[in-house]
Amino acid sequence: MVQQWDDTEAKDFVAMADIVIPDRREQFEIVVDLVPFGRDEEFVFIDIGCGEGLLTKVILDRFPKAIAHASDAAAEMTSKAATLLAPYGERAKLSQHNIHDRDYLNSIVTGQVGFITSSLAVHHCHDTEKKALYKSAFDKLSSPGAFVIIDAVKPASKWGIKLNKKYWRRSIQQQSIELTGNEEQYQQYKQIPATFYDEPQEEDKPATAINNLRFLTEAGFKGVDYFWHKCGFGIFGGYKGLRHIAVLEKE
Repeated sequence: MVQQWDDTEAKDFVAMADIVIPDRREQFEIVVDLVPFGRDEEFVFIDIGCGEGLLTKVILDRFPKAIAHASDAAAEMTSKAATLLAPYGERAKLSQHNIHDRDYLNSIVTGQVGFITSSLAVHHCHDTEKKALYKSAFDKLSSPGAFVIIDAVKPASKWGIKLNKKYWRRSIQQQSIELTGNEEQYQQYKQIPATFYDEPQEEDKPATAINNLRFLTEAGFKGVDYFWHKCGFGIFGGYKGLRHIAVLEKE
């Protein structure tokens, strides 16, 4: 099950996220660039496992007519998101749901939506749950629509694990220096890559890149792609009902 963070654990994640997660803010901008709507178009979107609401906020800022349904399993996180997103009023609707729950997406909002996204939540699901989630996301989307995910991705070999650990540690070191001016945060968090791969928590079940793309394709998505990758983190997803996807396939 998704970890139900208490206040201290939620604060710890928020404090370390920009240091530990490679290019986190750039990841959000890439997701926004992949939204299949113009800046002035109206659409509804779901943010699965919204955390403190940062990705939701970036999307709302780019698309001033968009309406967000952001959900997280942890009450502390939805509380933080509610504070961050309060200036958006009725455009930001918060709820608390667990990604493992039956009929999860429909419990967040009824009817179809134009965009679904998630940051570092889907890897808490078993592969069978991922398959079901990707299919329910496809059914939940209107046409045009898209499902774009930021998540940890499982290496397919021991060489991939070794490489990811090395460059993830390097990223933590670089971001510690860039964001704080010293390596104190690096010294605190440098063990995380080894722990994640060598002593994974029960709730961490990332899929390989190939399997994620296969699950999306089997769910019905077109234009399925792996848009970005760094140090074991990836951005991947697919589209529903876009004319340019059909054109690309013919070419």
